[in-house]
Amino acid sequence: MKLFILPVLLSATTALASPIVGTWHCIGTDENIHGDAKVEYLQDGSFRGDAILKIDDDGNILAYRVVGSGKWRFENNALTESQIKYSEVSRQHSPETLAWLEKSEDGRLLESMMYTGLVAQMDKPGKDEVYQVDKTGKLVSEDGTSRDVCTKVK
Repeated sequence: MKLFILPVLLSATTALASPIVGTWHCIGTDENIHGDAKVEYLQDGSFRGDAILKIDDDGNILAYRVVGSGKWRFENNALTESQIKYSEVSRQHSPETLAWLEKSEDGRLLESMMYTGLVAQMDKPGKDEVYQVDKTGKLVSEDGTSRDVCTKVK
């Protein structure tokens, strides 16, 4: 019986001791898109994120709230998020943006394309996201055009 209980206790201790478990604040940039998210990584290996995405079109800001979830694992100083799915997408436009959209056909077309694209991703697994832990303990993900940096807040 001891041989069975020891591995269970060790795996529970490892999950509890993971430096990833907790709440993180993430800032992302990708050309004209800025993201601001709160992500909660749970001990069971799941996560939930709540983000505001802002798209800058020559000073006119389109804003969307995106809620998503998935699974995470932490190995070799790298966090991998997988099975990422959006469960909620909503518009969060300011009164100034709404006034611009009322006057601009191009703005309405862009807004419609952005919203439709986000909604189309709901309930469909996205590609895995990989973050490296930097020397300050932040999670960083970079490719040629985008950069996400996450700081643990609790």
